[in-house]
Amino acid sequence: MFTRNSDSINSKTSSKEETTSHRAAPIETSSKPSNSARETVISNDLTIHGNVTSEGIVRLEGTIIGDMNCSSLVVENDGAISGNISAKEVKVHGRVEGTVHGDNVMLHSSAFVEGDIYHQGIGIEMGTHYDGRLKWVDSAEEAERLTNKNRQPIGNDNHIHAEAAE
Repeated sequence: MFTRNSDSINSKTSSKEETTSHRAAPIETSSKPSNSARETVISNDLTIHGNVTSEGIVRLEGTIIGDMNCSSLVVENDGAISGNISAKEVKVHGRVEGTVHGDNVMLHSSAFVEGDIYHQGIGIEMGTHYDGRLKWVDSAEEAERLTNKNRQPIGNDNHIHAEAAE
């Protein structure tokens, strides 16, 4: 399910244009060779409730409430995702709340990230708000195994474990 702010629709558009303007269609990037992956832009007036999968590059200016799986993800300054990310390359300028699995992850100074990051290379600019664990992994399978191992259901542990500091 996705929604778009109604004020973003130009009242002068025809009904056909209005219908197609609600879709974030893949576009070919002109700065790359023609055999490169396509880029999809999720604009800042679009909110998607549900998981998103793309074989190409996704530029997130809007909001996703769900998991994102793509080859490359750029979360722009106004972009936000509340869910897990799985991509070869992840660049964050905006907000991420969830686990990130990425071969190469870059957190820019405007980023706000809460969640664990499993990576094979990471860059974090000064000024980034980051709260979570960083874990170097050799493969996506190892990252998934560690993610599942660290998930603990709330309320299942009836014992309290504590150690006194000396």
